[in-house]
Amino acid sequence: MSRFSSAMRHAAAAATGIFVSCALLLGPKLIAKESTAHPDLSGYWVGSGPGSGRGRGGPPPGPPPFGPGRRGGPGGGARPEATDAGIAAAKGYEQPYDDPAIQCDIANIIFGWTHDENVNAIIQSDNSITLKYGYMDFVRTVHMNMASHPKSLPLTRGGHSIGSWDSDTLVVDTVALKAGVLIPINGVMFSDQAHVIERFTLDANTHTLTRNYRVEDPLYLKQPYTGSDVMSESKEPYVAYDCVELSGDNNKRLVR
Repeated sequence: MSRFSSAMRHAAAAATGIFVSCALLLGPKLIAKESTAHPDLSGYWVGSGPGSGRGRGGPPPGPPPFGPGRRGGPGGGARPEATDAGIAAAKGYEQPYDDPAIQCDIANIIFGWTHDENVNAIIQSDNSITLKYGYMDFVRTVHMNMASHPKSLPLTRGGHSIGSWDSDTLVVDTVALKAGVLIPINGVMFSDQAHVIERFTLDANTHTLTRNYRVEDPLYLKQPYTGSDVMSESKEPYVAYDCVELSGDNNKRLVR
């Protein structure tokens, strides 16, 4: 073997060694970043709609990514079309006397998130994400370490939520919701068969968090109810709502 060929072989071996060393040093970090890094949604958030002076501001809500459906959030929008069962469930509902707020109830997880632009808090960890509503001091837990819902669940206002990541979007799937009113002002109801899907997307440039939602309820709604809202990073912290219940003698229904 010539001295030149031997030198080339040593150079190639040295280059390979350098490459392997770099891969050992950089490879795991790059792989870990690609496989486990997700947006951190932790912090204080407030509705960025008109009249909000506490957020940084942001773009208006975009169209929901769920396909055809009625758009309209808790702050307005189209009234969902109720089934016959939904109409029957709403019979007798009168907002001045039956609004869940009278009993310090958020009504539902969609409406409560943006109501009155209270400051919400999000606490994120590997196994769970906690959503603290500024309205009514309501708290939800999104289980990030569960692939599916348990078969037997109690019906509660917050239901049971499991989360997953679709690229940089947090997808929250919720079932086992206690039946109630979907839009308190209009008296649109939802049943315990309701299934809610929320998609939370963080825009790091504008410091905004967009939530698109879809409420499916084959018993009370003819079509899924879809909409979106935008929260901005809040300049003020989360504070307790400390609701005072106004039901009972303070709110008697008029006799007709």
